[in-house]
Amino acid sequence: MRRSREDAAATRRAIVEAASRQFRERGIAAVSIADVMGALGLTVGGFYRHFADKEALVGEAIDAASIETVDALREACEPAQGPARLGAMLDRYLSREHLAHPGYGCPVAALAGGAAHEMKAARAALQRAVGRMLAMLEADGPGARRGRRRRLAALSSAVGALILGRLLEGTPVGEELIESVRADLLEDRR
Repeated sequence: MRRSREDAAATRRAIVEAASRQFRERGIAAVSIADVMGALGLTVGGFYRHFADKEALVGEAIDAASIETVDALREACEPAQGPARLGAMLDRYLSREHLAHPGYGCPVAALAGGAAHEMKAARAALQRAVGRMLAMLEADGPGARRGRRRRLAALSSAVGALILGRLLEGTPVGEELIESVRADLLEDRR
């Protein structure tokens, strides 16, 4: 009995990971339950042993991606101190690797554009993701109103730069945009 519970939990995690990656790569509406389950060699019928519906999976998949992203950003900036922490974070977030691989990156940048048109679970999960990212940024600075305003602007700029960078990927303007935002954000912190 215990082994089957462990197997069920491992299968659920695999479903969430596969869905999370596919949603970020292709968008929520473009990914079906059959796509997710097929990627794992599982049947659609098996999906309903783990989730009530696609909306339940969407919320959990976005939350998992958000936690993964924040953990990676924290790890990237862990050894740095002061303004260098933001630089390390931006190096990771505004990297060519992150730009080229949305399936393994920030769910906010990958999915926020369509969130207003998606299900409530997607919107709520993306709001939690923004909250996690902001909390990570706030851990590095004082809570003063001006400081919070700067952190909100930095978050918006970095996410927006990643979205536009993906749109303009492969063009000189796309790379210039990413580098310009990174430089401006670091200059603003000095």
